[in-house]
Amino acid sequence: MAARASIEGLETMKSEHRPEFRSDKKRGIYYLPVDNDGNPLTEQWICSPLQIIAKTRDGSSENWGYLLSFTDSDGKAKNWTLPAEMLKGSCEEMRGILLSKGLRITTNFNLRQKLASYIQVTEPRDKRRAICTDRTGWHEGNLFVLPDQTIGEQTGEVVLFQCAAVGACNPFSVKGTIEEWQEEVAALCAGNARLLFAVSCSFAGPLLALTDTENGGLHFVGDTSTGKTSALDAGASVWGNPDTFCQSWRATDNGLEGIAASYNDVLLPLDELAEMDPRKAGQVAYMLANGQGKGRANKNGAAQDRKYWCLLFLSSGEIGLADHMKTAGMSAKAGQEIRLADIPADAGAGMGMFQDIHGTESASRFADMLKDASRNYHGAVGVAYLEEIAAYQTCLTEIIANYRQEFCRKYVPENASGQIQRAAARFSLVAAAGELATAYELTGWQAGASIWGAGQCFKAWLDSWGPGAKEEQRLLQQVRAFFEKNGESRFTPMKGNPDTPESDTDRATINRAGFRREQDGGGTEYFVLPEAFREICSGFDHRRAAKILADSGIILRDGEGKNTQSKTLPGMGKKIRCYHFTARIWNTDPEHQEHREKTGCSRSSQPETSELP
Repeated sequence: MAARASIEGLETMKSEHRPEFRSDKKRGIYYLPVDNDGNPLTEQWICSPLQIIAKTRDGSSENWGYLLSFTDSDGKAKNWTLPAEMLKGSCEEMRGILLSKGLRITTNFNLRQKLASYIQVTEPRDKRRAICTDRTGWHEGNLFVLPDQTIGEQTGEVVLFQCAAVGACNPFSVKGTIEEWQEEVAALCAGNARLLFAVSCSFAGPLLALTDTENGGLHFVGDTSTGKTSALDAGASVWGNPDTFCQSWRATDNGLEGIAASYNDVLLPLDELAEMDPRKAGQVAYMLANGQGKGRANKNGAAQDRKYWCLLFLSSGEIGLADHMKTAGMSAKAGQEIRLADIPADAGAGMGMFQDIHGTESASRFADMLKDASRNYHGAVGVAYLEEIAAYQTCLTEIIANYRQEFCRKYVPENASGQIQRAAARFSLVAAAGELATAYELTGWQAGASIWGAGQCFKAWLDSWGPGAKEEQRLLQQVRAFFEKNGESRFTPMKGNPDTPESDTDRATINRAGFRREQDGGGTEYFVLPEAFREICSGFDHRRAAKILADSGIILRDGEGKNTQSKTLPGMGKKIRCYHFTARIWNTDPEHQEHREKTGCSRSSQPETSELP
């Protein structure tokens, strides 16, 4: 494994102090007051031993800070990179974080203020410097920054995490060993496609940037008590305690920006989509998947630095994104649904998310076991995984590509639509990540298990997505809904010769959208006026909508191949161009079989692979 970058060497250096402070290795930092004549007074204790190891700043020589080192009451060494901006004002936030980490600080108000002075006037020996960043993830090529350590071989300056927003809250933590995690958590996931998939999602987070795969989310959707949260717990256990690592959709979009940035290059688990405001859910899904926050101005009108991230997020909820948005009267775009792909939570084995409960008496008991295990054993495997990737980054491209190709050969239909291919890229990366971790002997799973788990989840998603592109399905649903609602009231009936038709009613048509005529063989055809057609296709580009409907045979083209026809309509005077809808609109499923086969989405083209490799 690659050597973990640390601050060894920096820790051994002693700090130089100005006369007003004294450092005692055992007792701590003392303030040395003097009277008005400069005579020394009794020294006063400020805090337990504290070293300023290095000064930090980012690559632009901004965002300065201090690397602090101390030991808590249990003798555990602590390091924290203090942003210099936290030294402004009363410094209460800075002292609160240090206290929570185990540094002992005087309760004397005046002396507490001296702590900030000591930090600022103490110059590390040799004036050591370190690079700081406010984002986790990959930096300087092969270095992976976590809040409490940097993984990878460093050849230049030490790179450290520094962020005032995160403060004392570090979602990454380690408890137990890799072997214990394998026996207590990973072993329970074996044979359960959705659990394998959730854990593999955690391993996939660091691979997004390395493989240039777009951000995106995966959403387990199903009834309550099916085990969705258990799956998120298992995935979170790769990096830390699920109680602190898992986040909730119940947050503002601004809040989720900050969370996304702090989970850069790892997995972000988000529980209970229904807790997000349905009016904002679609926008937030876009934001998380697009990898950047809003542009904002500060109080002076200047542009603030925008937050960026590379992120895979795993979500859960009782309803999917589209249904959640409907509760606020909004329609989901296909792009939003691709960015947050719905995976039915029910595995079809009568046990909710689970297929193999490994001899336990019930699925609920199995879920409890997984919950307890993920809280007792977590984090160590994630660090080990990053050490492997950082050490062998240069040879990963081909290995990952081979795993992804294997997944696609088994599960992705030939000639799949572009939207299905986009989703398949995300699922295939998850499959490859799980296989990579298995090859590193970190999971204890048999080879091929992660590909199988991702494959079952992809098939479930594909079944719920339906054939072809989602925009086409949404468009057809919307068009049918319009005619179902307005087919009688807004279309004037007509009869007679097609070249010289006449109205078939004396009643005025209010808010007319066009005309309708009964066909000799049964069924009704509609002649839709241009402005009404735009209304029917509201939310879609009307030109693209016309092409989709014409390609589907729902509207007829003229002899020149145009999507509109020139027709004589009652009371309209000269011929006008309109959209000629056939009765085929009510029977699109059989008529679209050719389209399904053309896009490779017929169910017969999917491989039948339901058994473990």
